[in-house]
Amino acid sequence: MTARAVRNSRRAPAVAYLHGGGWRDGHRSHGLYPWHSPLLAVHGFVVANVSYRLSGQAPFPAQIHDVKAAIRWLRANASDYGVDPDRIGVRGDSAGGQLAALAATTAEREDLEGECGSPGWSSAVEAAVVRCAPSNFLTLPQEDWQEEVLDALFGGPSTKTAELRRLVERSG
Repeated sequence: MTARAVRNSRRAPAVAYLHGGGWRDGHRSHGLYPWHSPLLAVHGFVVANVSYRLSGQAPFPAQIHDVKAAIRWLRANASDYGVDPDRIGVRGDSAGGQLAALAATTAEREDLEGECGSPGWSSAVEAAVVRCAPSNFLTLPQEDWQEEVLDALFGGPSTKTAELRRLVERSG
């Protein structure tokens, strides 16, 4: 057997890509670098572009529930896709980066797991690449976009959703 045949018979590491878009826009096919997923695939990674509910569909923590459901699904179906279930990572830009950081730091946390997708499988990831991700939702400098974007994400103004915003800060 050649070295190439041996390499191809092993299960591949996987990367779950999480798109940006301020938690309110975007789609799993809208990466900032459309060449990045094919480049990873050429180098032996399986790439899964993940969809998550946007803030106009559901407030937080629906987004991280969806991300963790996707990770559990990928792990549960690893053998069907040639994925090594012990080598799953996440990467994301902006809002997707925030979700990647949250997924990487909150494995098995019941209040952030959600109840959908492949129960009994772990949502833990072994690596995370986080780019341009916000992590402070309470003491950000007041900007015009903050009320529109973050209030939609958390389901209300910071005066009424401070505990939920604190949860994200403590986790990430």
